[in-house]
Amino acid sequence: MTKEKCWTCKKVKTGVKLRSTDDRMCEECFVKNENALKQLVSDNTQPGCSGGSLSSSGTGSALCQHCNVPANDTDSLLCDICVGTFHAKCAGITDDVFTALAQILTVTGWVCTSCRASSRKAFCQLQSGQTQLAEEVAVEELKTKVATLQATIHNMTSSAPIPRPQSGLATVMREANKRKKTVVVSSLQQVPGTDDATIFTNFCENHLALKPYVDLRQVKRVGKSVPQKLIVPLLSEHSAAEVLCRAKELCRATDPEVCRVYINPDLSREEAKAAYEKRLARRHARDAPILHPVSTSSLLTDQVFMDSRQSSSALAVGHMTLPIISSVPTGKSTAALDPDAPSFHT
Repeated sequence: MTKEKCWTCKKVKTGVKLRSTDDRMCEECFVKNENALKQLVSDNTQPGCSGGSLSSSGTGSALCQHCNVPANDTDSLLCDICVGTFHAKCAGITDDVFTALAQILTVTGWVCTSCRASSRKAFCQLQSGQTQLAEEVAVEELKTKVATLQATIHNMTSSAPIPRPQSGLATVMREANKRKKTVVVSSLQQVPGTDDATIFTNFCENHLALKPYVDLRQVKRVGKSVPQKLIVPLLSEHSAAEVLCRAKELCRATDPEVCRVYINPDLSREEAKAAYEKRLARRHARDAPILHPVSTSSLLTDQVFMDSRQSSSALAVGHMTLPIISSVPTGKSTAALDPDAPSFHT
């Protein structure tokens, strides 16, 4: 059996347990306490007993709870909680204090040290329990509010579901953002013993006057051309835009090897097709003849002049009249002004 300290005799003994008086006492102290209580009850029930807080008088069989020595009413006190008898000296009370206390004891009462500690502990437990109860109530109220809010959100989402982006769309957007930070370099010769990232960085330093940050792990060669195209991922879209802007000056370089290097944005198949069609349209617009506007009066004058020339130079062949078509331009026709324009015959 485990040993435990008795609250009454303050000794470590076996068999200490919680008694009916809410004290942890050994068997010996418990028996003594029970006997003292019985004696106290019998003394208080006798005629003429005042029932005050001083220990009962009589035979002096009431034992002090501290020293287990019989006590009388002249030098002992009775605890109002545990109803135990204590000598004033055992309770730490001097004679002067005991004399003053005896005069007001019936009004104020007295509590022993153990009961005061137990009461203080019980009061602290009561406060702690009250705080815990208040927290539990607050938590329950919060749970109720959260459940109500969740129900409201569920009703709103069930009536009008929120569309979520598809995984395919997210992949396309991720690839588009990656392409914005990537450039494609054509006709950049390989150097034995030097990696492609270093070749590109040195080329930018020597001919573009900048040194972009290059991701060494993702630089690669693609395609079947000789040399292959170089895919260069950069740190940001701003770096890629700056490289593309400076690359426009390569066509003015004096070195023919540098002039053959092209740096273009990394376009998808659809974007590359759209850019190619745009270049074709721009070239057609550049190579097309320039048609100058002609006024209506000039056209009428030309027509009258041509009709007069044809009528004066007509030849009679049998019953058929063949007009002689003049190939000499009038000087105001638009086709005659542009040597590349197609010839039209009337």
